Amino acid sequence: MLSFARKIVRKVFPYIFRTLFGLKNIIVLKPHQRFKGNVHALYEYLHNNGYEEKYEIVWYIDGGEEVPETAKVIKTNNIKNNYYYKACAKYIFYENTCPVCEYMKGQRVVYLSHGCPPLKNSKGKVAVKSYNTTDALITSDNLRSTLAMIRQFSEDKMFVCGHPRNDVIFNDALDYTEFFGKKYKKVILWLPTFRKMINHFDSKLRSDSDRDYLYGLPLIYNEDCLGRLNKILEKENIMLIIKPHANALKKGIENINYSNITVWSQEYLDKNGINYYRLFKDTSAFISDYSSVIFDAMLVDKPLAYVIDDIDDYKLGFAYDNVLDYMPGHHIKTLEDMISFFVDVSQDKDIYRDERHRVNAWANEYQDGNNCQRITKIFNM
Repeated sequence: MLSFARKIVRKVFPYIFRTLFGLKNIIVLKPHQRFKGNVHALYEYLHNNGYEEKYEIVWYIDGGEEVPETAKVIKTNNIKNNYYYKACAKYIFYENTCPVCEYMKGQRVVYLSHGCPPLKNSKGKVAVKSYNTTDALITSDNLRSTLAMIRQFSEDKMFVCGHPRNDVIFNDALDYTEFFGKKYKKVILWLPTFRKMINHFDSKLRSDSDRDYLYGLPLIYNEDCLGRLNKILEKENIMLIIKPHANALKKGIENINYSNITVWSQEYLDKNGINYYRLFKDTSAFISDYSSVIFDAMLVDKPLAYVIDDIDDYKLGFAYDNVLDYMPGHHIKTLEDMISFFVDVSQDKDIYRDERHRVNAWANEYQDGNNCQRITKIFNM
């Protein structure tokens, strides 16, 4: 009974506020709970380019999300604030969970996406609702049919733009020497996706792979594996930075302590004021697996490797039948494969360059640092 009453309130109150106050120059932002991504990047652009002179920009949060110091936050336990802003905002941008039950006439409710293009088949895990969302971002026109299937959303409501978060890749970089106190021949960034996580919505364990990895890190079954990798990294004067997925089940990965292997968690990045995407420009090569972040990494045109030792029993499956065709780099199934990749990077061998260029052109229609500006033009802001 209470649930039914809440549904009625969520439908009726927005219409009341909209009838009373009409459509206003308001922008509502709903960030991802665990990531500083597209919503944060768009806000910084709007804040730095005078949009607050025209719009009232407010953040809608459930709790736990990090917001900029200059942000104006909607307190969701306040009925007026909660429903007034969501009903009267001209624009609502979100990255994970839509803050409105259904959009009002004249509103643009925009899904900025967390990951695109996908490699995982996340149908049923990610869905965009036609009754509460007017537009959804895709990074290339080539993705319309696949994303329509996965998101269960109309192709004609998708717009093409690069990720706002990727603007920083072209406009800023991190000097690794500042943090290491010395210059390494190469710095490699390892960006594994999670295999196990605690679902934020129902607190249940989600397991996408049954492999029992040490630290939850693919390919790594014991300390000897890391020791062997560290030896070759020392020999080649390479620093390997592991950036765990923020959603990954905590298995002590922050305790990894080797001379040439370090872990930079999201907590470490936040503590040191490091924008995750600033790492990309001066990174020598990237390692990932089934994460969509590898398509962001393609924008800096460096060698790639994919750890796929569990590809045959990965539970989610993949967005494409011939998924390896969309993974232009070393396919790593053993420690020896990983060591070969390190040596190739050290010797400046980039044997998959042409394939990477092909996939990058397919995945990223825009390859510049102007995505935030592009969004303001697309939506006539």
